[in-house]
Amino acid sequence: MNNRMVMVAAAVVGFAAVGCNSKVTGGGSLRGLDGDRATFTANFDSCKGIDQAQGGFLYKDKNSDVSVKGDLVYISAPLPGWCDFVGGLGVNGVNGGAASISYMAVARWESRNPKQPGSGTALLCVRDAGEGKKADSADFVAVGLWRDVDGLGGFLTSPPFHTNSGTLQGNIQSHDCSSPTSPGPT
Repeated sequence: MNNRMVMVAAAVVGFAAVGCNSKVTGGGSLRGLDGDRATFTANFDSCKGIDQAQGGFLYKDKNSDVSVKGDLVYISAPLPGWCDFVGGLGVNGVNGGAASISYMAVARWESRNPKQPGSGTALLCVRDAGEGKKADSADFVAVGLWRDVDGLGGFLTSPPFHTNSGTLQGNIQSHDCSSPTSPGPT
């Protein structure tokens, strides 16, 4: 197993150790792999408990023919450095300033493009850099998609088939689980 896969395995184990109730919503566009626009929306919610995580994401990179819809399996506690970790997987993560809150999520995805059918595991990072004048940088998204190739969904045994990351032209918002919030995009 190469170093990248060891890092992924460590991340999955680390998720279980730092889980807590979290809610993150938002979306927008980022630069696609071929310079065109990619779109991302998410609604991740574990406010009822880690074992009851719900929500999902949509990701589309038109020039790469990647269009997927995913269901949330797990979302991390809000911690600094998560997006940098995804950067270690070949997705160019960048950590924000002091006001930034990063979350890492694991989801199961299905292709929405009949030209590229398939399913697999997604490792995602979203960063809320704050709102308005309190923002210390731009919101950020990183996406890593692995295809199913074995009982582990290929997540630990092969490199991702698609990765992308960048500054989001849109908004990611962290929500307090103790207060009601409106549902985000799914």
